[in-house]
Amino acid sequence: MSGSELNLLGVAGGEKRDFLMQLVKSLHERGGFLVQTIKSVGVLSVAKTMGALYAALGLLFLPFFLLIGLPGSMIPNQGGQNPFAGGMFFGLRAPVFYGVLGFIFGALGAFLYNLIAKWLGGIEVQLQPTGAQSAIG
Repeated sequence: MSGSELNLLGVAGGEKRDFLMQLVKSLHERGGFLVQTIKSVGVLSVAKTMGALYAALGLLFLPFFLLIGLPGSMIPNQGGQNPFAGGMFFGLRAPVFYGVLGFIFGALGAFLYNLIAKWLGGIEVQLQPTGAQSAIG
């Protein structure tokens, strides 16, 4: 394509739309990048994914929480329950706690994204077809 074909300033109205459609088709045929916009995301889908991701992070950090809480739980206490035993309690429940918070804040984030994307248009991403997809299309 020459530079004159890409000049959008001289194209008006419906011609501009037709020109852009031809440009996108040409880029697709040549294996170029296509720009697409994420207009909305599934709130429950994001929430489940974030919940699972944060639960996995909680499992990853579990040994560190237990190692940090272990010395405190061994301190002898004269008058009843050891105040440092709560560290062990939290360490064992951290994956569940992180998973629940990940689910809640993932849902909240997805909901807010959907609201803001209506006003601002969403996030643009560049996609390039893989070799198998471009051979089929």
